Amino acid sequence: MRKNITIFFIILLLLPASAMGEILTVKHSVKHSLVGDQATDDAMISTIAKAKWEALEKASTYIESLTVVQNSKVAQDEILAITAGVLKAEVISQNNYQTDDAPGIEIIVNVVVDASVLEERVKKLLQDKSHLAQLKDNSKREKELLLKVAILEEESRKLIANKQSSQKLKIEFQQASQGLTELDWFNKALSLWDGERYTDPKKAIEYLSNAISLRQDIAATYSARGNAYYDLDQHQLAIEDFTEAIRLKPDYVDAHYIRGNAYYKLGQYPRAIEDLNIAAGLGHEVAQVILQSSGISRVSADIPIVKKPDKQLELAVKQVESPQVKSENYEDINRNAAKQSVLIEWQKAQREFFAENPDYKKDKALNNAYVSIVDELLSKPEAAKMTDRQILIEAKRIVDDSIGTLQKPPKVDAVESYSVITGLKGIELRNGDVIEGQVISVDSDIVMIRTKDGKVLSYSFMKEFRWFITE
Repeated sequence: MRKNITIFFIILLLLPASAMGEILTVKHSVKHSLVGDQATDDAMISTIAKAKWEALEKASTYIESLTVVQNSKVAQDEILAITAGVLKAEVISQNNYQTDDAPGIEIIVNVVVDASVLEERVKKLLQDKSHLAQLKDNSKREKELLLKVAILEEESRKLIANKQSSQKLKIEFQQASQGLTELDWFNKALSLWDGERYTDPKKAIEYLSNAISLRQDIAATYSARGNAYYDLDQHQLAIEDFTEAIRLKPDYVDAHYIRGNAYYKLGQYPRAIEDLNIAAGLGHEVAQVILQSSGISRVSADIPIVKKPDKQLELAVKQVESPQVKSENYEDINRNAAKQSVLIEWQKAQREFFAENPDYKKDKALNNAYVSIVDELLSKPEAAKMTDRQILIEAKRIVDDSIGTLQKPPKVDAVESYSVITGLKGIELRNGDVIEGQVISVDSDIVMIRTKDGKVLSYSFMKEFRWFITE
């Protein structure tokens, strides 16, 4: 079947352009015989998930052939995530059957490919990096769960051959099907995202609430529901979900950034600035620009939260890893927990340092020098043998020793500082228009830019602005 569908797509690509506007259908069926320790409902859930996965895998051949994908040099492991983001697998038939050996289930799914709009949808998704990253993560989790189900089925068959049964296997089948159901709800919500907001925020909240009821330890689900509440202007509910996402994943940069915007909408400016500071320190470029260009950033010191490099996290993670955790068959719960623990302790050490050394918080020259030294220390192998506090105190010692050479940067107005720091050349709008010139100001509502001919233009930050041009 896979060979036939591949040949079909190759023939399709040789057709004239007028034929590419047609709507194509990929049909795929999966038969599954029930095994002893697997409940019928669990078998149905995993078989449907497998059928959809394999159908999208076939359709991904067509996605891979698109010009925008080839030009973007998309990695192979992202192709299926893109496919799941722009195409939908629908169950059109599910039937029970009986063989001499065991009862079974047959699932038939369709994937409809509208070639006339596909290229534009894929292009839009490639530009939405956060959304694509989430689709990729969900795709990875689903693949791991389907692999786990396959392993459990094989173990169950061996037990049946020996006329044995296992309560442990039954529970593990249940857990796997619950995970697949949770992912299905999550993916339904993601399908409502149009690149800027949810097309139906209330429905997205319903889907994501169903996902959360099945699993409460996925930060991205809370963050996604927070986005939906934000779209409905229910900012307090959004803040509660983003707060939970951050509790589960302290370095969740998007959750910090959007929670900051929600606080801003509620008029809670100090909290908004605190979140934007953290988001900026974690590398969120828009948060950095907002803080650098907006007068409100002077309410709070502009302090990046220094983030431990991945190799430092990996050293900590290795201390808790076991051969079972490293296995591809199971989720890396210990690994994620270790990373979260490391980041929480690191941020706590930084807060304590700034409380003890307020000058390093208030004085921008001191702060810039300090952050630079901390980053340098973290890049060295010996940092693995130092505690968080030792690293921070050592950075202060180095800065104190060279305090005579420190000079505060010359005072410049917001626009000059903005241009010097970020090197902005203009902005690009969501409709594809490029506006060249000098960015004057940025906040959560408006981006203002002075064009080369002296005109001052303003655009909605949330609805019209896409990104800054730096080259």
